[in-house]
Amino acid sequence: MDIIINAKGGQQATEAAGLMVLAADFDGKFGQSHPSFICERKGTPIRTFLRLDDQPILIRNRVYTADCNVFADRRMVDVMDLAQGLKEGGTVILDAPKKPSNLKLNGKIKRAGVVDATGIANKLLGPAFLPQTGLPIMAALAATTGFVSLDAIIKAIRQRMSGDEAWRAEEAVRLAYETTKVLG
Repeated sequence: MDIIINAKGGQQATEAAGLMVLAADFDGKFGQSHPSFICERKGTPIRTFLRLDDQPILIRNRVYTADCNVFADRRMVDVMDLAQGLKEGGTVILDAPKKPSNLKLNGKIKRAGVVDATGIANKLLGPAFLPQTGLPIMAALAATTGFVSLDAIIKAIRQRMSGDEAWRAEEAVRLAYETTKVLG
């Protein structure tokens, strides 16, 4: 599964994609992720490319056409073409408190996962100018596609984090996973 994650610097999307790779490994699957950004600065648009598969992944370049487009910043949902670069019959994952008016399930977009990643991030990961929506949006990806289990994501968090940070991250992931609305 080829995935393009659209976010802004500071939202922890690249770090969360790395956790998804580790979670895939815990599920006996394979993954790789790498970012693409012009400069490392909070608030600048970034793209992170994530690949998940049942087989070893041999390709090592950016994703040009994705099975899934992820939008980790709710402001992007209103101004970007949700189907840009998406394969026919693809999936989109959106940070939105409810189904956006510009989301149309059609030939290109067959399925969507909608989660209030900003609300969850502000509640559990701390309010910020740029909410850290990376983990909640990755939980929504898992809930929508079923490719990586919630247990594997929790295990990955416990391996990479500790203390209060790990507890808050686990709670954010659980809440996002449980509240993701899957459409289509």
